[in-house]
Amino acid sequence: MNDKIKNIVVTISFLLVIIMVLLINIITKDVYISLTERRRLQQFPEISIATLFDGSFFEKFEKYTMDQFFEREAFRKLKTNIEIGLLKKQDSNNIYEYDRSLIEQIYPLNEKSILNLTNKMNEINERYITDTNRVYYTIVPDKNYFVNEHNLKLDYQKMKDIIKENINWATYIDIFDSLELSSYYYTDSHWKQERLQGVVDKIKNEMNLEIENKYQEKKITDFKGVYAGRYL
Repeated sequence: MNDKIKNIVVTISFLLVIIMVLLINIITKDVYISLTERRRLQQFPEISIATLFDGSFFEKFEKYTMDQFFEREAFRKLKTNIEIGLLKKQDSNNIYEYDRSLIEQIYPLNEKSILNLTNKMNEINERYITDTNRVYYTIVPDKNYFVNEHNLKLDYQKMKDIIKENINWATYIDIFDSLELSSYYYTDSHWKQERLQGVVDKIKNEMNLEIENKYQEKKITDFKGVYAGRYL
């Protein structure tokens, strides 16, 4: 086979693959939500003269094609396996593994978001809180806070300072010393309920509360954790 025929075969094969992928994506039913990412996926955008001229249709259509791509979850997992297994990257989608736990490296601190939170809290205070109310708040560190392996972390001290400066009508309860990495689920960002007694005791003592530790464990689902879908 000479080079000309080889080039023709390669070109035709490439075009056939492109057309086949296009047809598969067209006939595949759109998915409304991604359980692994815990978010709604972009649906086909509305077409109108306004959306065409202001560019919003094309922006949403680009997100739609990425969100509704055929076997998207499989390709996402393939990408992770290549990055971690082949390219030996330390993380994938900002998720890394440490001491059997999957951890998201959240960084840097979004000061604008913190200020927006304090503004909302002050608005609630002005509308609904009276002098007879006792108000407390706490800050929950993320899993990444408990790892010291040259990983980038949020500046929690700055977060505390910003909130304390803007929320002077509520009492802060520091629970950082009551938590550790093992307090969180291995593949999720949330706490293990059975490991929270230290936090419960700290809040209870600060607020002068009486709490009964009576609960019945029930299995609800086989959910693998928010980080599992982004890493495994």
